Order: sequence, then C-alpha cells, then structure tokens
Amino acid sequence: MSKTRDEWIKWFTSDQKIQNYHVGDDTVEFRGYVLCVEGTCYVRTTYDPRTLLFKMYGSNGKSQIIKITFWGKNATKWSPMVSERSIVRIQCAKAGVSNNQWRGSVVPTASTELTIQANSVLTFEAEKFLDITTVNPVPVVYEEVLLKDIAAHDEDKKIKVQGWIKVPFGQVTHGGGSRGCGTIVDHEWRIRVIVRLFTDNPKLVLGARVSVSGVYISNEGSSLSCDNIKNVEIMPEENILSEDELLTMGFITPKRKIEDSTDEPSTKRSPFDG
Repeated sequence: MSKTRDEWIKWFTSDQKIQNYHVGDDTVEFRGYVLCVEGTCYVRTTYDPRTLLFKMYGSNGKSQIIKITFWGKNATKWSPMVSERSIVRIQCAKAGVSNNQWRGSVVPTASTELTIQANSVLTFEAEKFLDITTVNPVPVVYEEVLLKDIAAHDEDKKIKVQGWIKVPFGQVTHGGGSRGCGTIVDHEWRIRVIVRLFTDNPKLVLGARVSVSGVYISNEGSSLSCDNIKNVEIMPEENILSEDELLTMGFITPKRKIEDSTDEPSTKRSPFDG
C-alpha cells in the first residue's frame, strides 16, 4: 500500500540509529532513499589494479546522509537496480569509518559509511521518494523552442521541445545506476532524451508526438534532460507517424563544442585491503 511522504520518513532509519552505527558491525540495517548515484569506476587496490567500485548516497529524509559503497561482484549485481529517489531497505551492510578521500559530489553527514557485502540484501520499493511540495508552488516556466535550436540555449535554461518518438522510452543502465532514455525527432533533427526518474508509460509509443520539458546538456553528447517521465507529455491531437514515415527523419543532432575528458584508474584502498 502506498505511503505518504511523512509516512515514508517515519519508516526510514532514525537519525539516532545512524549516528550510533558501530564501526565493524556487519549486520547494519539502513532504510531510506537514494539521494545521489555517484556511479561506477575502476580503482587500483592491492589485490587488483582494476577493481570495480560503485558509490551512492542514501538519505533518511531528515539530517543524515550516508555513503554506501559496492565493490567488485556486488557492484555488478546491485548497481543496475539503483536509481535516484529509489526507496530502499538494506540489510546486513558493514559499517566503516567514513573516508573523505572518496568523497564525491555529495557531502555525507554520517560519521560512518556502509559497504555492501556478499550476504547483504537490498529491497527496492516500487515508489519513488519525491521532493516536498508547497501548497502554492511557484510555477516553472519553460520556453518553447524548436528542436534544431536547442543547442543555442544555456544549459540551465528550462525549455520545451516537441517531436515524434523515434526510439521509444525505456530503462537503461548508466554509470552503474539506471534511468530512462529515448529519442525524439523533428524533420531532419533528432535529440536523445534522458529521464532521471523513469517509470514506464505505455502511451509513449513509436511515432507519437510529444512535448518534452527539460534542459539541454552537452556533457554526455547533445541531450535533453528531464527530471521525471511526466515531463514527456503526449500530444493527443497529433497523428502517430508510421515507422516508414520516421525512417527518413532525425539524422542531425544539434551540437555545441564540448571538451572530451577521460578518466584514468586512481589508486584507492578497498575495505578488503590489508
């Protein structure tokens, strides 16, 4: 049965329990939501020069943010199931001292961090933990632009773009986590659409005309990023194009100059190093 936001917070692990995690305890339970997915990388350890490491940050919806690490086979096993705002219960994790050397884009508040073990169990709820809303929220204004012009806009500019679905939306694995992805086209122009909080919408079929509200990003190639699948709206008054009609559409992607970067393996110690 669905819970309200406050009911979920009550169900989450309390501040007091997180603050009293004991270093070395390998039976720790954490209940909360995925605040941020840091992603997967390879790090150099004493037993393997390319050890897989997946990191995420969990929150209890109150004051505690805790880093959670997955190493090797555990990273491969669990990372495809993780997405931001997922509600999760973790059982039999191991508590360790929080290592600031591995700190990423989120600053944890907990003095410990959790490591997922071979016998750890992660249970994900079907619901997502959504941001709090106000009684009279400030409406978000999106500027309507043509698909071919989106690369000319600032990357924090909220824009609305129309197009036909050429690649239907589905869940994909990215950086060890998961999200939604699809492609829309308008005449010769095309753009990939990334959906951070993805749930399947059977109405978003091949050839459907949609309006997408989001922001243009170039750090993963030219893409349109939106927070929720609700930002991809069907335009029911428009006809659905056939696969043959779509065949000659969408072969140019709007682009701006970007800088490529490559990551080299870094030297880090895993919790299994001596």
